[in-house]
Amino acid sequence: MNDLIKNSKSVDYVKNCVKTRRFKKEDVKEVRNLIVRNFLEINSRDYGLSAMETLAKVYDEEKVLNVASYAHMYVFEFEEKIVGTGSISSFWGSETESILLSIFVLPEFHGKGVGRKIINTLETDEFYVRASRIEIPASITATEFYRKFGYDYKTNEGYDEQLEKVSNILYDAIDTNEINCMDLFADMQKEMMTNGFLAQMMESLERAQEQEQEKKKTPSKAKAKN
Repeated sequence: MNDLIKNSKSVDYVKNCVKTRRFKKEDVKEVRNLIVRNFLEINSRDYGLSAMETLAKVYDEEKVLNVASYAHMYVFEFEEKIVGTGSISSFWGSETESILLSIFVLPEFHGKGVGRKIINTLETDEFYVRASRIEIPASITATEFYRKFGYDYKTNEGYDEQLEKVSNILYDAIDTNEINCMDLFADMQKEMMTNGFLAQMMESLERAQEQEQEKKKTPSKAKAKN
């Protein structure tokens, strides 16, 4: 198979022979390894190896199963080997907006038409068909790929307001020492790198503040005994 995929004439052959099906639980290890290989071998060129090694540790099999629990996840096989994956789900429960997620192709199959087949498949899914707007939390690495299919940067409508809200939460937490700042930054990095959009980062910050407030209201076990 390695000799085949190195041959430029094999592109149409690979594309035509790739089979599509829905994700099954027993696929989780293979899908996770495929995604992590992209982090370490491909995305590291834009984000640095250290950051991608951190992300690889976060993106475990449980993360894959979590995405599959709420999204329509597909796998793409060539000669019984998973060479691509992609998912689509409702965007925060909306019936008119959907989001494309976790679109990855095995590195040695890049440029073989697998990515195009993934997009074409997701664009026939019911979540896509019913939506009037599609969101893609794209990495820098994949931006030009998505633009080939007509996707483009969204406008900054509401962005400044969201960013100001996040900044205020962050600065308040640091100024008042209500939150362990190292934990706060770790949570922010994890949410941003794993999920790719601002809203979930905001939710993470607010949740951390709420948990800290609850700790202040609830007496410790030692105090309760008194």
